[in-house]
Order: sequence, then C-alpha cells, then structure tokens
Amino acid sequence: MKRKRPDSPGDNLPEKKQAVNPKAELDEKIEEKPELQKTMSRIHLLRAAAEEEESLILEDIPDGKIKVPVIPSQTQIEFPGGIKTVFLVKKWKDKAATDAAIAVANYLRDKYGCSIVVEAHVVESDDLGECSVWKKEGEKAMEVDIVIILGGDGTLLHANSLFQDNVSVPPVLGFALGSLGFLVPYQFEAFEEKIDRLMTSPRLDVCLRSRLCAQVLEPDGSETFTYQPLNEILIDRGTSPFLTLLDFFVNDRLATYIQADGVIISSATGSTAYSLSAGGPMLSPSVPAIVITPVCPHTLSFRPLVLPDSSKLRVNVPESARAAAFVTFDGRELREIPKGGQVVISTSPYPMPTICLVSPMMEWFMSIKHRLNWNVRDLQKGLSQNPDPTPPKPGQTTTGQQQGKNKNPIETEQKQLMEEEEKKEPKDKKIITVEENNTIKQKRMKKVKKSDDPTTPTYDGDHVMKNNNTSLSQSQDSMALEELGIDLKDGSERT
Repeated sequence: MKRKRPDSPGDNLPEKKQAVNPKAELDEKIEEKPELQKTMSRIHLLRAAAEEEESLILEDIPDGKIKVPVIPSQTQIEFPGGIKTVFLVKKWKDKAATDAAIAVANYLRDKYGCSIVVEAHVVESDDLGECSVWKKEGEKAMEVDIVIILGGDGTLLHANSLFQDNVSVPPVLGFALGSLGFLVPYQFEAFEEKIDRLMTSPRLDVCLRSRLCAQVLEPDGSETFTYQPLNEILIDRGTSPFLTLLDFFVNDRLATYIQADGVIISSATGSTAYSLSAGGPMLSPSVPAIVITPVCPHTLSFRPLVLPDSSKLRVNVPESARAAAFVTFDGRELREIPKGGQVVISTSPYPMPTICLVSPMMEWFMSIKHRLNWNVRDLQKGLSQNPDPTPPKPGQTTTGQQQGKNKNPIETEQKQLMEEEEKKEPKDKKIITVEENNTIKQKRMKKVKKSDDPTTPTYDGDHVMKNNNTSLSQSQDSMALEELGIDLKDGSERT
C-alpha cells in the first residue's frame, strides 16, 4: 500500500529531493566565489562539469578554453586565438640552457611572431634579443599564454614559485636539460617538431597537477607565510637533536601524534620525489590525493597514508614539545614553527597544467621506467621445445636468443660494456718471485718496533698489528703488494 504525502505541515516525513543539474550547481558555486573564475578550476568542480561534458572559459589565458571530457587526466586545452606570449624559464647559469633559450626564442619569433618573456636576471646576462621582463605586481602576475621550461625538475619548481598568491599557472611544456628530468620528459634535440605541434594543434592534452596550499600560523593565530608547493611540504626537527613531536589533525579532528624526525605531506606529483625516498607510494599525477609519509618514525607501525585531496590538514607543534619544528616547501623557503604554532594544509584551487604530447598516463609510465628504473630486470628465459642437455659455451647464444625471443636492452648494454673492457690494454704490473717476496718480508720485519713484553702488540710502518714473536702473514703481504700494483708469481703460476 502506497503512503500518500500528508498535507499537514507538522508531519516529519522527509520530502523527496529534486534532481540537481551538475552544470547549474557549478554555475552557482562560481557565482558565489568569483575567485574561481580566475583559475584552471578545482579538481572536484572539474568532475561536476565533466558529467555534462561542458567547458570552463578562462580569463587568465586570452581566448583559452579548458575542455573537460570524462576524467580530469584527459583534460584538453585550446587556444582559438593562438599562442602569442611565451614565458621562457631556463636553468640558471647553464650554458647549454642559455644556448637552448636563444634557439627557442629565435624560432618562436621568426616563425610564429611570438612575444618572448624572461626573468630580469636572464635579460641582463644572456643575449636573447628583444624580450620583455616578467614581473608581478601585488597578486596580479603578468599574463602569458604558455611557459616553456629549459632545465630540469628544479627549474620547473622554480617556475612554480613564480606563480603564488592566488595566481593561476599557465600551461607548461618542459624540455629536459637538467640532471634527472622526471617532470620535464621531452628531449631538446627535436624541439622544432614539438613546438610546431604545440603551435598548430587545435587542442592539446594537459595533466592538471594539483598543488598544495600551506599557511604557517603563529601561536596567536596570525598568518606569517603562505606558499603553494608542487611537490611536498616537509616538517622536521631541523638542527634540533630532539625527536619531533607533532599533533596531526584531519578535518579539524585529531588523527594521531607524530614522533619522528619529521613528516612529508606531498601531492600526487610529489609522491615520486622526497616521499618516495622515505618509503612512500608512487601515485599518478592525475590521482586527486594527498600523501602522508613519516621520516624515520619512532614506531614500526607508522606507515604512509593516502588521503583524498578534499582533506584539510593541520599540524601543530604542542607546548610539550622539546624544541620548535621547521618547515620547507619544495626544498626551499625554510620557516621555523615555534611551540604552539601550526601549519594548515589543503589542496590549492590553482593546479599546474603540464602539456602532454603523448598520453598523460603513458608519459608518466615512461618517466618512472626510464628515469627511476621502475621494475627493470632481466627477462626470464623461455623454455626451449627441444632442450639441449649440454650447457652453452661462453659467448654461445641459445636457440631462443638466436630467434630474438630473449632480447633485452639491459643485456645488450651490458654486452657492449664487457666488449669495451676486453679491448682495454691491461695495466703494466711488476712481477717478482717468491724469493724476492721473502726478502721484502725480512726488510719489513726489521722496521717493527720491539717491546720488552714479547706479547705486546706493535705496529709496523703500514699500521699492521702483530706480536713481536710472529711474522707478517702471507695474506697481509699479498694485500700490501696488491696495493702497490705488484703480482706475486712463482715462475708462471701465481701463488
């Protein structure tokens, strides 16, 4: 029997909720918060827009449009008006990066008529031709269409530091000219091809790398510093010899006490940086999450955690702590947290969009395989249908190897190295006989200081300890002769 909805206002039966249009709800949120109109949009707002496959128009990028298909990792960016202003960020005091910047600037100016923007110290030290100086007035940064990185991961983190204080980050394309190049995966040798694709493609895939937002507060609650790191926030004991004691809150509720050298709070992008070295997990940059990784915890049960990106974290230094703590952001901007101070951490509404010329997921897999050697090992050899009971001779290939079934790039490289070692000429070594060795032993024995007590250990010139009534052992002589580059031989045989 169906129950009719009562007309009495005093009845407490719940009313059926009306269906909510995700697009309408998104528009209402943007109208309530105008600052969201000046950003690449929050990750969770992107999900709401993705249900209707709508697009968000950006004001920070002229004629720029972010097209959101189904999931944020497949976000695409369009420039209907074309790319007109390019911000070049190069590795500081590096000749290769300077030469690359000159080549890129000339190519963009001559072929596409782009305006080039660089930092002030680059204009003063490098000959890049006609360039504008990037500047930031208050909370408003100079408008650029795209950022090109010429350096390594540190150069990308430096570029991130230029877009702080509620400023959206333009799309970033990185060329590897540094040491590792995990976040800048493209080689510079074919930069013309990649720039042509960047300038002519109707739309490009971008990976929205979420950033963190950290506020350092004094014991009285006043804010002293704000930063939006791309990788991680490290809170540790600094120069203090004492164990760090921290109160860890999640969504304003006490989750645990941290007793360790420190704690790393990283984004998905930073999960493959300092957090990974401390034993944390590896996350794809498209995963909306925050990683909590302890640094040398004083308990074996404190394992890393993965929290949703909507979590609001707070780390307090209690009054009972033995010393103050210190906080750094992406390895820079060191700040002290006094007793009673705290750091409030959340996901920033301004992610960093990195341009992906290949699939964003495959680009990440390529980075962890080729830069971090993830899951790299020799391939298991297959079983032959007609096994040969006799083992192969040195240098002889098996049937499977002859057919190319067990090819491995590591084996190829190792074989090349072995062949190079065989081609090297052996070093000239002095060869002496056993009789000559005994003569050397007697001369060394005369140098030993004698003591009244024959059992008292003494030391010879080579700091070898022995008793006065014993001689040097054969192994010690061999070690000493080997250090001198001398082979001990009796005729043609080595003893």
